[in-house]
Amino acid sequence: MATIFDVAQSIVQLRPGLTKIELYKLCYFAQGWHSTWVGQPLFTQPMEAWKYGPVSPELRQHSRSTGNRIDSIDTGSSDNLGDYERELIANVVEFYEGVAAFGADGLSDQSHGPAWQNARGDLPPEAACSVVIQQTDIRKEFTQRMWGEDPKPDAPATLPPFSADELSRVRRQAEITHREVLRGLALI
Repeated sequence: MATIFDVAQSIVQLRPGLTKIELYKLCYFAQGWHSTWVGQPLFTQPMEAWKYGPVSPELRQHSRSTGNRIDSIDTGSSDNLGDYERELIANVVEFYEGVAAFGADGLSDQSHGPAWQNARGDLPPEAACSVVIQQTDIRKEFTQRMWGEDPKPDAPATLPPFSADELSRVRRQAEITHREVLRGLALI
């Protein structure tokens, strides 16, 4: 599995000179779209519902910048990513570059969706917050976006490779989760 640092390295290579806020949001969008298309997280590092949008404190700690522009990430490597992850990240970066208001403000509007709002609860907009955005909320939000009318990035042409053990685990989980539906279909 990729780390947020691998993802960030790839984003910085694709789009040098990003601001910190832009990088954090693009990582969040990659996480959301991947979770929707594949059903599992792209990386395990949590993102918190800060007042300006989702932020990974771990990525923030390892990001080096001049002013608000990212110079480098101390750890991770885009070489750790497979073809699927590279294509996913490239598609997400390309899509959000095309958003009318690309930049910190435009991306903030896109990242302040239901998952971020759920984590913040009733906090006022300017309040500090370090509550982790739940992965289930992220996937739900991006799944709703996928089926909505608004434009969305292209899914990668190929899916990531899965091991036979992983496929068996997912099959068993689906059988347990959907047991009653499967029984009903067997009667048809």
